[in-house]
Amino acid sequence: MTEPVSPNSDGLHKLAHISRQLGRNKAFVQGGGGNTSFKNDAHCMWVKASGSELAHVTPDNGFVAVDYAGIRKGLSACGTESEYTGLVRSAILSESDAANVRPSIEAGFHALLGPCVLHSHSVITNLLACAKDGAALTAAILPHAVWVPYASPGLPVTQSVMDRIIALQALANGTAVLLLQNHGLVVAAHTPEEAWQLHEEVNESVRSHFHLPPPVVEEAPFCAADAEHLLFPDQAVYLGHETLRLSKAGEETQQAYNYLRQTMQALGLAPNFLPVEEADFLLNMEAEKYRQKVAKS
Repeated sequence: MTEPVSPNSDGLHKLAHISRQLGRNKAFVQGGGGNTSFKNDAHCMWVKASGSELAHVTPDNGFVAVDYAGIRKGLSACGTESEYTGLVRSAILSESDAANVRPSIEAGFHALLGPCVLHSHSVITNLLACAKDGAALTAAILPHAVWVPYASPGLPVTQSVMDRIIALQALANGTAVLLLQNHGLVVAAHTPEEAWQLHEEVNESVRSHFHLPPPVVEEAPFCAADAEHLLFPDQAVYLGHETLRLSKAGEETQQAYNYLRQTMQALGLAPNFLPVEEADFLLNMEAEKYRQKVAKS
């Protein structure tokens, strides 16, 4: 384990700026959701620390440097979530970071993609991701995007992205757009600024197609029945625990859920709910328990 590139690097400063921009828009990110990364060189990738809020990250706080080349090399040998978690945590480049923070659970697919990766839980693109006809709608509205069928966070979704690397025709030049079913949007580009622009363009394409005004994610009370209608993982993470349900992250997650349900109904889109068993699985994942712990602190 060696000390990584200084957090004063220009790329990390730009990533932090774009990350805050992304995180402060609650139509894009709710609570500690979403994650971003930037590959500084052939080995070092700065990725959001698990549980950190994008709205508040700085170059010195909220990111972890990992050996992404090592993660890429070791992914194919991972057969269990614990092996995957071990791989990602062993890739941390700083001893001080290794003792205090964890990389995002989704560091695996960040390692696979281009120089800068932004992953959001945009309520606009999730209108497609959470619809029963989501794959067909995505093909029609976002023809250059790759649809990734639902897989649980961590190793499963990383493996799903690995399986579709060949389909990412633009990957050779560093850019890509992926829509993760019942989860969110992923964009990759050469720089944080280019990734942000791509993220904006994708959201605008969907918004324009449906003739929607800019989304307003309004305050909404928690409804216990919503737990039986799971649309995305963070719904289980933040609304499945009473303490977090009453937190700012819980409120933002409830607001995003309500926007999706109401807008999908207005557009005539049938929601694609995840199985109840998936909520139980998510709530019992060690990595998600860690993220809940960070959110409570």
